[in-house]
Amino acid sequence: MAVGHKAGRASARPAMKKKVDPYDIDAFLSHENAAAPSDRAATRPGPTKRVQADKENNQTSEVVDLEEEEVVARAGRPGGQAVAKEATTSYGLRSPAPVVVLDEDDEDEGGPQQGLFSDIDSLFGKDEPSPLPSPAPRGGGSPPKPTKPSPAAEKKKRKRRVTFSEKSELKFYSPDKKTKEEREKTADAIEWGDEVEFALDGLRCAKSAGVCLRSAHQLVVLCSSPSHRGYLEDDPEARDGLLEGSAKLAAMAASGVPAPKDSDRWHLSLCSSLVLHNLVNGATWRLDSSHEADPVLAVTHALLGLGAASLRAALSAGGEGLPEPVKCYAKMKSVSKALTLDRSFPESCHESLLPLMVALLVLGRKVRSPETARDSGEYEMVTDRLAGSGVLSDLIGIVVSCDLSGGAGATDLSAGKLGVQRNWILTHALKVLAGATFLNEKNVGLILEASAGEGEGESVPAFLLRMAECQYRSADAGLRECLGPTLNVLVNLTEDSRACCEALRSSTDFCGLARMIADYHYSRGQDRSLEDLVNLVLGILINLSEKDLGTRQKLRALPMASFCDHEDSQIRGLGKTFVDFVFVAANLGDQAQGQDTEAQGEVTLEMLNSSGGGGQKSICQTYCAILLAFLVAGDKALQKSTARLLPGCTLKPLIAKVRNFLDFLTSMSALTEKQKDVLTDLCAALT
Repeated sequence: MAVGHKAGRASARPAMKKKVDPYDIDAFLSHENAAAPSDRAATRPGPTKRVQADKENNQTSEVVDLEEEEVVARAGRPGGQAVAKEATTSYGLRSPAPVVVLDEDDEDEGGPQQGLFSDIDSLFGKDEPSPLPSPAPRGGGSPPKPTKPSPAAEKKKRKRRVTFSEKSELKFYSPDKKTKEEREKTADAIEWGDEVEFALDGLRCAKSAGVCLRSAHQLVVLCSSPSHRGYLEDDPEARDGLLEGSAKLAAMAASGVPAPKDSDRWHLSLCSSLVLHNLVNGATWRLDSSHEADPVLAVTHALLGLGAASLRAALSAGGEGLPEPVKCYAKMKSVSKALTLDRSFPESCHESLLPLMVALLVLGRKVRSPETARDSGEYEMVTDRLAGSGVLSDLIGIVVSCDLSGGAGATDLSAGKLGVQRNWILTHALKVLAGATFLNEKNVGLILEASAGEGEGESVPAFLLRMAECQYRSADAGLRECLGPTLNVLVNLTEDSRACCEALRSSTDFCGLARMIADYHYSRGQDRSLEDLVNLVLGILINLSEKDLGTRQKLRALPMASFCDHEDSQIRGLGKTFVDFVFVAANLGDQAQGQDTEAQGEVTLEMLNSSGGGGQKSICQTYCAILLAFLVAGDKALQKSTARLLPGCTLKPLIAKVRNFLDFLTSMSALTEKQKDVLTDLCAALT
């Protein structure tokens, strides 16, 4: 019994635990395989709901679990990837904190990224400790079956989040949404700006003519391409840099340092003018109203000064000793093939005059008639600043240099090799002067103060009138083209200045202007080249007659024989003076034969727009009627003699013609208040 009892107690005693060799790798692996991987996964803690307290503000914020909105599939890639989303949380203090969403499947699958966030809880928070794995059953039996997790636990397992109290702890970068073309354009703009700065640095530090020429050539190339014009319009700093380069080139050309050769100086000034042309005409440069002195006009003034000196030297030498002219477009295209230029240049010209031509084109662009309200505002700013910038004085000097009327130092170059260039420069300089003096008393006053010669020479208006008469007498077609701009300037000068009218009256007998009207009248409208010119001449005479009594007296006494060789049977005046001729040219004689007065005096828009001879003739007749009204106003004897030639021995037909024209211009808003008052007073003086 005792033996049996001892044996029974011995059987109930637990077996001694076998000592495991820590260096036995097989025993270690068998112990690890005893626990299933699914059990380990099931025992991992899910996301917890916790409350964060703000000790300073005594406010709380709660992190709320999110519903799964999307599943990121990564087919064909081993391992997983962390997906960052912004959680919609409910905080009492500030906007939601960023949340990092971990895909639990990636951790379980294993791969290159397994265990990447295995210790994330120890870094950013304290979760509940994981329970220890269940021990293996005694006797070495099979491990227990893994329990299937509930759907809620599975959902929480797939959405493990880490919150951050400060947004700065995790930075989110928005993706680059630009297209490939936009990214390439941005890169090209940066590269283009670097090249512009590099060329400017070459000019600033240049010590030799070669470096200056290469830098100047590079600046023209960089601003000539149509693809680069967008960069010019978008980058004001680049425009300022290129304008600085243009001014630097003009200064180098004027000083001859560091390029003393004439050919190098001409090339530098040409590059300066081309850069300015691309900025103004290509990139639609507009003046800055915040600056009194505009840099564009400063560069233009420098180029005009250089060009005027070259022009005087060429004309005084008569073209002798100068290099052969160059092809204008070929020369400019040799600087940059991408240049877009006006096709109005002459076929060839002297190389030293080419920068002057380009500068005149740039200036003409700024003083041309405005087409929009914005252009109108800029036009007024440009014309107001011409006098202060010195450009207006340069233009007067260029026009005086082209003296071709037989004055001192004049040279007849109408058939010479410089004639075409001279005519082109004179025409464009006069067009700029016409734009600068239109309804601008300041510029008109400056021109009146200037002298057309050295010392106390003749006035500029008298010089222009003498030039116009010479242009009309010339057989050169190029000079006849200069006549229109010359008369335009004279119209503007006589419109705004009584002193100009007095200067013209004292310098001429008006025979030349009267001859232009007579030639057009007796050509029966066939000479189309005089259609526009004769209206300008009549405008000059109307302005002179309105403002200056001495002019009216001179025109009243002017005999027809001094300006007309035609014997006109319609001239019924005994003296056959200029007044009698104007009466016939006004076509008032037809009204004496019983024609309708109102119909004869009416001027319509179709007449102004018509290219035919009838409309132009009618407008010319209306201007003649207005001139006749000014000539007879204030002279009772002349009014009576003129009235006897009209039906009823009255001036009503003449007054009706003036009033019809006044009403037409008023309806078209083509009159200033001052002009309207003048015509109204004129009609009242004739009644």
